[in-house]
Amino acid sequence: DAWRKVVASLFSARAIEYRRQHGLSPYAGHMAVGCLLMVPAASSGVIYTIDPSAPRSGALIVSAARGLGVPVVEGRSAVDRFTLSRATPHRVLAGEIAEKREMCVAGGDAGTRMVALPPEQWNVPAVAAETLAMLASLALRIERHMRCPQDIEWALDDKGDVSVLQARPLHVGPEARPQTEEILSVRTRHSVLMHGRGEVACRGIGVGRVFLVGSDEKTEGFVPGDILVAQFAS
Repeated sequence: DAWRKVVASLFSARAIEYRRQHGLSPYAGHMAVGCLLMVPAASSGVIYTIDPSAPRSGALIVSAARGLGVPVVEGRSAVDRFTLSRATPHRVLAGEIAEKREMCVAGGDAGTRMVALPPEQWNVPAVAAETLAMLASLALRIERHMRCPQDIEWALDDKGDVSVLQARPLHVGPEARPQTEEILSVRTRHSVLMHGRGEVACRGIGVGRVFLVGSDEKTEGFVPGDILVAQFAS
Protein backbone atom coordinates (compact mmCIF):
# COMPACT_ATOMS: atom_id res chain seq x y z
CA ASP A 1 0.00 0.00 0.00
CA ALA A 2 2.84 2.41 0.81
CA TRP A 3 4.55 1.58 -2.51
CA ARG A 4 1.33 2.29 -4.41
CA LYS A 5 0.94 5.63 -2.61
CA VAL A 6 4.43 6.75 -3.63
CA VAL A 7 3.99 5.67 -7.26
CA ALA A 8 0.59 7.37 -7.42
CA SER A 9 2.15 10.68 -6.33
CA LEU A 10 3.65 10.90 -9.84
CA PHE A 11 0.12 11.73 -10.98
CA SER A 12 -0.81 14.26 -8.31
CA ALA A 13 -2.28 17.54 -9.53
CA ARG A 14 0.90 19.38 -8.54
CA ALA A 15 3.20 16.95 -10.37
CA ILE A 16 1.05 16.94 -13.51
CA GLU A 17 0.91 20.75 -13.52
CA TYR A 18 4.72 20.90 -13.19
CA ARG A 19 5.14 18.66 -16.24
CA ARG A 20 2.58 20.69 -18.19
CA GLN A 21 4.43 23.95 -17.44
CA HIS A 22 7.66 22.40 -18.73
CA GLY A 23 6.13 21.10 -21.95
CA LEU A 24 6.12 17.44 -20.89
CA SER A 25 3.34 14.92 -21.27
CA PRO A 26 1.15 14.66 -18.13
CA TYR A 27 1.66 10.89 -18.35
CA ALA A 28 5.43 10.98 -18.83
CA GLY A 29 7.99 10.11 -16.20
CA HIS A 30 8.88 7.32 -13.82
CA MET A 31 8.79 7.15 -10.02
CA ALA A 32 11.53 5.55 -7.94
CA VAL A 33 10.57 4.22 -4.51
CA GLY A 34 13.26 4.30 -1.83
CA CYS A 35 13.00 2.23 1.34
CA LEU A 36 14.84 3.40 4.48
CA LEU A 37 15.05 2.07 8.01
CA MET A 38 13.40 4.31 10.59
CA VAL A 39 15.86 5.67 13.16
CA PRO A 40 14.42 5.10 16.67
CA ALA A 41 15.14 8.71 17.61
CA ALA A 42 15.30 9.75 21.25
CA SER A 43 15.93 13.29 19.98
CA SER A 44 16.39 14.93 16.62
CA GLY A 45 16.71 18.28 14.95
CA VAL A 46 18.53 20.58 12.54
CA ILE A 47 22.00 22.14 12.43
CA TYR A 48 22.97 25.31 10.56
CA THR A 49 26.77 25.31 10.32
CA ILE A 50 26.72 29.12 10.40
CA ASP A 51 24.22 31.46 12.02
CA PRO A 52 22.10 32.72 9.09
CA SER A 53 21.26 35.94 10.94
CA ALA A 54 24.93 36.67 11.75
CA PRO A 55 27.19 34.82 9.27
CA ARG A 56 30.40 36.44 10.56
CA SER A 57 29.74 35.62 14.23
CA GLY A 58 31.75 32.38 14.24
CA ALA A 59 28.75 30.47 15.58
CA LEU A 60 26.57 27.59 14.47
CA ILE A 61 22.96 26.82 15.41
CA VAL A 62 21.52 23.53 16.70
CA SER A 63 17.75 23.06 17.02
CA ALA A 64 16.57 19.97 18.90
CA ALA A 65 13.40 18.25 20.10
CA ARG A 66 12.53 14.92 21.65
CA GLY A 67 11.57 12.01 19.42
CA LEU A 68 11.40 12.03 15.64
CA GLY A 69 12.05 15.28 13.82
CA VAL A 70 8.84 15.44 11.78
CA PRO A 71 7.23 18.29 13.79
CA VAL A 72 10.60 20.10 13.94
CA VAL A 73 11.10 20.41 10.19
CA GLU A 74 7.38 21.11 9.66
CA GLY A 75 7.43 23.88 12.26
CA ARG A 76 4.62 22.33 14.33
CA SER A 77 6.45 22.11 17.65
CA ALA A 78 8.60 24.28 19.88
CA VAL A 79 12.28 23.31 19.84
CA ASP A 80 15.36 23.89 21.96
CA ARG A 81 17.78 26.26 20.23
CA PHE A 82 21.50 26.43 20.98
CA THR A 83 24.19 28.74 19.63
CA LEU A 84 27.62 27.09 19.69
CA SER A 85 31.10 28.29 18.84
CA ARG A 86 32.45 26.87 15.59
CA ALA A 87 35.86 26.69 17.27
CA THR A 88 36.82 23.57 19.23
CA PRO A 89 35.63 22.59 21.87
CA HIS A 90 32.37 24.12 20.55
CA ARG A 91 31.23 25.70 23.79
CA VAL A 92 27.59 26.74 24.14
CA LEU A 93 27.31 30.51 23.69
CA ALA A 94 23.54 30.74 24.24
CA GLY A 95 20.63 28.38 24.76
CA GLU A 96 16.84 28.59 24.76
CA ILE A 97 15.00 25.60 26.25
CA ALA A 98 11.44 25.27 24.95
CA GLU A 99 8.55 23.71 26.85
CA LYS A 100 8.14 20.38 25.07
CA ARG A 101 4.85 18.72 26.09
CA GLU A 102 4.82 16.00 23.42
CA MET A 103 7.07 14.08 21.09
CA CYS A 104 6.72 12.28 17.75
CA VAL A 105 7.27 8.51 17.68
CA ALA A 106 6.91 5.72 15.15
CA GLY A 107 3.29 4.63 14.90
CA GLY A 108 3.88 0.87 14.98
CA ASP A 109 2.53 -0.62 11.76
CA ALA A 110 2.52 2.65 9.82
CA GLY A 111 3.27 6.35 10.04
CA THR A 112 4.00 8.39 13.15
CA ARG A 113 2.03 9.69 16.10
CA MET A 114 2.38 12.30 18.84
CA VAL A 115 2.58 11.15 22.47
CA ALA A 116 2.45 13.24 25.64
CA LEU A 117 5.57 13.74 27.76
CA PRO A 118 5.37 13.67 31.58
CA PRO A 119 5.43 17.20 33.12
CA GLU A 120 8.86 16.65 34.70
CA GLN A 121 10.36 16.35 31.19
CA TRP A 122 8.70 19.42 29.64
CA ASN A 123 11.65 21.75 30.28
CA VAL A 124 14.52 19.25 30.16
CA PRO A 125 16.96 19.92 27.27
CA ALA A 126 16.51 17.52 24.35
CA VAL A 127 20.30 17.01 24.13
CA ALA A 128 23.15 17.23 26.62
CA ALA A 129 26.06 19.69 26.31
CA GLU A 130 28.56 16.97 25.34
CA THR A 131 26.17 15.76 22.64
CA LEU A 132 25.92 19.29 21.27
CA ALA A 133 29.69 19.46 20.92
CA MET A 134 29.72 16.11 19.11
CA LEU A 135 26.97 17.28 16.73
CA ALA A 136 28.87 20.52 16.03
CA SER A 137 32.08 18.62 15.24
CA LEU A 138 30.23 16.24 12.90
CA ALA A 139 28.42 19.11 11.14
CA LEU A 140 31.67 20.98 10.48
CA ARG A 141 33.24 17.82 9.02
CA ILE A 142 30.32 17.66 6.57
CA GLU A 143 30.73 21.37 5.80
CA ARG A 144 34.43 20.90 5.01
CA HIS A 145 33.65 17.92 2.76
CA MET A 146 30.88 19.78 0.89
CA ARG A 147 32.87 23.05 0.84
CA CYS A 148 29.95 25.28 1.74
CA PRO A 149 27.69 26.04 4.76
CA GLN A 150 25.24 23.21 5.46
CA ASP A 151 21.65 22.71 6.62
CA ILE A 152 21.74 19.28 8.30
CA GLU A 153 18.97 17.09 9.71
CA TRP A 154 20.04 14.59 12.38
CA ALA A 155 18.62 11.99 14.76
CA LEU A 156 20.05 10.54 17.98
CA ASP A 157 18.98 7.13 19.29
CA ASP A 158 18.73 6.11 22.96
CA LYS A 159 22.29 4.67 22.81
CA GLY A 160 23.74 8.02 21.82
CA ASP A 161 24.47 7.04 18.21
CA VAL A 162 23.81 9.82 15.71
CA SER A 163 22.42 9.43 12.18
CA VAL A 164 22.72 12.17 9.59
CA LEU A 165 19.43 12.11 7.70
CA GLN A 166 20.06 14.90 5.22
CA ALA A 167 22.61 17.58 4.37
CA ARG A 168 22.08 20.34 1.85
CA PRO A 169 23.63 23.76 1.11
CA LEU A 170 22.62 26.55 3.47
CA HIS A 171 22.03 29.70 1.43
CA VAL A 172 22.80 32.83 3.41
CA GLY A 173 22.42 36.40 2.18
CA PRO A 174 24.70 39.32 3.02
CA GLU A 175 24.73 40.36 6.66
CA ALA A 176 22.96 43.64 7.30
CA ARG A 177 24.97 46.24 9.21
CA PRO A 178 22.67 49.15 10.12
CA GLN A 179 24.31 52.29 11.44
CA THR A 180 23.91 52.97 15.18
CA GLU A 181 22.64 56.50 14.49
CA GLU A 182 19.96 55.13 12.16
CA ILE A 183 18.75 52.64 14.78
CA LEU A 184 18.55 55.35 17.47
CA SER A 185 16.63 57.61 15.11
CA VAL A 186 14.05 54.93 14.35
CA ARG A 187 13.60 54.07 18.04
CA THR A 188 12.78 57.68 18.90
CA ARG A 189 10.06 57.77 16.24
CA HIS A 190 8.45 54.37 16.80
CA SER A 191 7.54 52.16 19.76
CA VAL A 192 9.61 48.99 20.21
CA LEU A 193 7.08 46.14 20.41
CA MET A 194 9.48 43.28 21.16
CA HIS A 195 13.08 43.25 22.36
CA GLY A 196 15.38 40.35 23.27
CA ARG A 197 12.81 37.69 22.37
CA GLY A 198 12.03 35.55 19.35
CA GLU A 199 14.21 34.65 16.37
CA VAL A 200 15.00 37.28 13.75
CA ALA A 201 14.84 36.13 10.13
CA CYS A 202 16.12 39.36 8.55
CA ARG A 203 18.25 41.67 10.66
CA GLY A 204 18.05 45.41 10.10
CA ILE A 205 15.41 48.08 10.52
CA GLY A 206 11.83 47.69 9.41
CA VAL A 207 8.51 49.38 10.08
CA GLY A 208 5.23 47.97 8.85
CA ARG A 209 1.96 46.22 9.59
CA VAL A 210 2.36 43.04 11.66
CA PHE A 211 0.98 39.98 9.86
CA LEU A 212 0.48 37.15 12.34
CA VAL A 213 0.48 33.59 10.96
CA GLY A 214 -2.02 31.46 12.89
CA SER A 215 -2.24 27.71 13.38
CA ASP A 216 -3.88 27.39 9.95
CA GLU A 217 -0.66 28.74 8.36
CA LYS A 218 -2.68 30.89 5.94
CA THR A 219 -0.90 33.92 4.47
CA GLU A 220 -3.67 35.38 2.31
CA GLY A 221 -3.62 39.15 2.67
CA PHE A 222 0.14 39.41 3.25
CA VAL A 223 1.47 42.29 1.13
CA PRO A 224 4.98 43.69 0.51
CA GLY A 225 6.01 45.81 3.48
CA ASP A 226 4.23 43.67 6.07
CA ILE A 227 6.23 42.11 8.92
CA LEU A 228 5.63 38.36 9.15
CA VAL A 229 5.35 36.92 12.67
CA ALA A 230 5.02 33.14 13.24
CA GLN A 231 4.89 31.06 16.41
CA PHE A 232 7.79 28.86 15.25
CA ALA A 233 10.67 30.14 13.13
CA SER A 234 10.98 26.86 11.20
